[in-house]
Amino acid sequence: MEDLLDLGIATLAFDLRGHGASIEGTHGRLVIDTPVGFTMDAFGLAFVGSAGKVGFKHINDDIVRVASWGAVQNFIDAGRLILVGSSVGGTGAVLAAPKVPGLAALITFGAAGEPVWGDDGRALRREGDGAAQGAESPRDVG
Repeated sequence: MEDLLDLGIATLAFDLRGHGASIEGTHGRLVIDTPVGFTMDAFGLAFVGSAGKVGFKHINDDIVRVASWGAVQNFIDAGRLILVGSSVGGTGAVLAAPKVPGLAALITFGAAGEPVWGDDGRALRREGDGAAQGAESPRDVG
């Protein structure tokens, strides 16, 4: 964040559901499930249980709400919005990107999923012409 600010880039960061201060609810701290054992199955069960408690299916909607709030601020050029996310936030950014009009770019670090847009996005990516090959924005891929 500091590097972006040093470059004069307005930034807005928030704690996603289940991260940072967002785990504090009206009934106290939300306890996230932890794996029982050292297997992928144990991790998977804990992740699915936690995802339901936290409401991970709404993360992309949260990102759209934050981006839309930022876009209407008088010091933001809405035509230059970029979504940046890592891990679960990266996946949320991929899912939110098609819902952000005029999105200039999408940057993810360690996101799960396949960042493609449009009905023919997967075919374009297989041909080496998609987002992984340097399309300038989600609009360019489908």
